[in-house]
Amino acid sequence: MGFLLMYDITSQESFCAVQDWATQIKTYSWDSTQVVLVGNKLDLEDDRQVPKEDAQRVATELGFQFFEASAKDNINVKQVFDKLVDLICEKMNESVNGETSQSVNQKADTLKDKPVTSQGGCAC
Repeated sequence: MGFLLMYDITSQESFCAVQDWATQIKTYSWDSTQVVLVGNKLDLEDDRQVPKEDAQRVATELGFQFFEASAKDNINVKQVFDKLVDLICEKMNESVNGETSQSVNQKADTLKDKPVTSQGGCAC
C-alpha cells in the first residue's frame, strides 16, 4: 500500500532511475498505493550531485511527497515513515467513505511522456 522510493543525493545515476521506478510502481501497484520520494545520504551534503530543487520538482510532477533524509545520522527517518503511514491511512479512509480512486492505468497516464531532464545533464 505504500512505497519509499529512494535515491542517493550523491549519485545522479540513482536519481535518474526514479522515473523508471515510478512508472513501475504506478503500473503494477494498487490504485491506493502511496509513494514518498526520499533523497538519502543527507549527511553527505558536500558530495551532493542532485539539487534538492530538481528532486522536489520531479516529486511534484509525479504526485509524490518528498523528503531528504539521512539513515546514518537519523535525519527525517521517523518523519518519512510517519508521512507514509499518514498517506496510507488517509487513502484507506477515503476508500471506506466510498470515494473512488484513480485506476492504475489512469495513474500511469499522469506520468510525463518525456523523460524529466535534470540540471545534472542526464535524461531521467
